[in-house]
This record gives sequence, structure tokens and C-alpha cells, in this order.
Amino acid sequence: MAAQTLYLGTVLTAGLLSFFSPCIVPLLPVYISVFSAGSGAAQEDIFQRRIRTLFKSCLFVAGISTCFIILGFGAGALGSVIGSRFFVTAMGLIVIVLGLHQTGLIHIKWLSYEKKVNLKRSHRSDYFGVFLLGLTFSFGWTPCIGPVLGAILGLSATSSRPFYGGFLMAVYSLGFLIPFLILALFSDVLLQRIKKLNKHLGKIKAAGGVVIIMMGILLMTDNLDKILMLIN
Repeated sequence: MAAQTLYLGTVLTAGLLSFFSPCIVPLLPVYISVFSAGSGAAQEDIFQRRIRTLFKSCLFVAGISTCFIILGFGAGALGSVIGSRFFVTAMGLIVIVLGLHQTGLIHIKWLSYEKKVNLKRSHRSDYFGVFLLGLTFSFGWTPCIGPVLGAILGLSATSSRPFYGGFLMAVYSLGFLIPFLILALFSDVLLQRIKKLNKHLGKIKAAGGVVIIMMGILLMTDNLDKILMLIN
């Protein structure tokens, strides 16, 4: 049980650190304004606005999670087909390289490219529009979080279980959701203070890189397989 908590806690931490990335934090006021947009009724109170913001935050992350869980399922399926020790070691090495890129110790040029998917329907601030906004955001995943995502997909692949791969991505998405919900509840106070994080974003990004490197080392040293055996 302790091993399972440690393993899933690492994946959850990766999701939390993804939220505090240079790609997300500067855009948080924009997201919250979209989530809080309503019918404009004069009689709407603060409680109703916060409930709507919470619900839309969940829909936004659900849109992101849809793509991630599908990717995790596919990565697990790939691992079940290959499933060799060489494959696990290679994935561990790739995860370590992604972590080094995340810390800034090395720079991989193609990881800095960004492609955006733009759906007109996602520009609306209604519930379905917010879900599509999250879905398109995941397809155009920004480069500063890409290494974290790649590391979790690497773990999903080495699990050799499609459904477990999807589960790992769901845990990762939960880590992304928690701070969104906290921000939605206390946006009036936190939006002003969260701007102070800008000067620390590089350190947070590097911390995420360290977490990724630890994941890669677990893979390469075969310790991840031992943890998975304890989980089972």
C-alpha cells in the first residue's frame, strides 16, 4: 500500500507541477474569466457564480483529460505488445532525457515547438464550449509541459496494461484539477497573489524536471516493476 501511494503520489505531483508551469500561470486570469462568465443576470449572487466557475473548471479539465486518458490507454496497449526489458530501459532513458530538458540542463529544439488547434465552438463560454476549450488545449499541448506529459506516457507504456495506462493519466489530470478548483473557489484573493509566482516559475519547472528524472531512474533500475508488483 505504501508503494502504491508513493507511485501514484508521484504521478499526482507531476500533475500539480504542470499547473504551475510558465504556460499556464500567466493565462489563469483569462481562464477564470471564461469560467465565471454567465448569463449576466443581475440577481446572481457570489455563491451561484462560484458554483458555475467550479463546474466549468471541471469541464475544462475533463476536456484535457479526455485526450490524455486516450493517450494513456494507447501507451499501455503499446507496452503490452512490446513488453521487453529493453523497451522498459529505453523508455526510462527517454523519460530521463525529458526530465533534463525540463530542468533546463539540456535543450531539445523540437520540444519547443507549439501547435494550436482552434475550434470556433470552443470560443463560447457555455458549458460545452469550455469542455471543447480544454480538449483543444490538450491537442495543442504547450512545450513547457510536454516533457511531463511524455514522462507519464512512458510510465503508462511500461505498465503494459491499457486500462492502467489510462488510469495513470486520470491521476495526472486530477493533479491538474485540484489547484484549478482551489483557484475557482478563491479567485478573488488568489488571482492577485498568484502573479507573484511568475518569478518562481523557472524553479517550479525545474522541480518538475527532477520528478521526471526520478521516474526515469525507477524505470531504468527496474524498481518501477517491483513497485507495480506490490500494487498488484
